[in-house]
Formats: sequence, structure tokens, C-alpha cells
Amino acid sequence: MRRDIQIEELCPDEHKFWSVATGLLKSGNSVRFDPPGDSMSPFIRYGETITVDPCFSNDVKFGDIILYSTSQGAIQSPKRIHRIMKRRVVNGKSLLFTKGDASRSLDPPIEPNQVLGKISAIKKARWTLHLNQPWGKAINLTWALFQRWPLSMWMLRMGWKALKPLIAK
Repeated sequence: MRRDIQIEELCPDEHKFWSVATGLLKSGNSVRFDPPGDSMSPFIRYGETITVDPCFSNDVKFGDIILYSTSQGAIQSPKRIHRIMKRRVVNGKSLLFTKGDASRSLDPPIEPNQVLGKISAIKKARWTLHLNQPWGKAINLTWALFQRWPLSMWMLRMGWKALKPLIAK
């Protein structure tokens, strides 16, 4: 039986937290926590709560936001929550290329067995975006496609400032 488990109160120590979270995901449970950092901003902002579901490496595809271990096989290795930007086979080995939404460049490639889970929901201030529901999938995929183009958030803000007076009239 799968359960969502809020584990932040159980594990104030970061190493214990990731150890417990990894163990829960590997045993088939979903975990819910506030992600550290702002590498996925503005899609996932500081203070929002995410739900991570366990998944198999072949269940992930372009645009999915995943939790993964940054080094292979090390339970104490740092964990990241980033978006899959592409999947490639290099020298017969399948590799995933990820990127934080706030970053302009791709992360070093990871192997599929480093994936610990896939983000299925983001609890915003007043609502929850379910990434496994049709609207959530559409919003997430649209954002992922936007991330593929070399546009920065600065360019988006400047474009919005330029268009806002025209739209308001």
C-alpha cells in the first residue's frame, strides 16, 4: 500500500532526511517535502511543497521533473530536483540530461539508475498542480518546451513589461 509521507519533521538532519526519503521511495512510498534551493524557480518556488512518487528509469521522459542522486550508488551523495531535457544513448549507455529551470546550461549527464523518483505534484500557496493530470501535464510540458529555447527569465520579464501597457488598454 502506497502512502504519502511528510518526512521533514522526522529528519531535521539533511543526511538522515535524504537517507529516509531514498529508502521510502525505494520501498514504493511517495514522499512530500519542501525542496531546498531555488534551482527550479519560478516553476517550483521556495516554500512550496512537492510530492515525489517512486518510478522506474524507463518511466521518465522529456519535461519530467525528477529527484536524482548526483553520484552513482552513493546514498550520501547530494540529491537534485531538475527537469529532464533530453535522453541520449552514448557508447551504448543510456544517459539523461537534466537542467534546473533557473539555469542556462545542462547538468552533467546521469544514468537512469540514479533517478530516485518523479515529482507528481507541487503544492502552491492556494492550489496544487498535479503533474500526472491532463492540465498539469500540459502546463509542465509547455514550460519544458520554453526551457529548451535559449530564452532567459530576464528576457521574459522584459517582454512582459513591454506588452503589459498594450494589453491593459
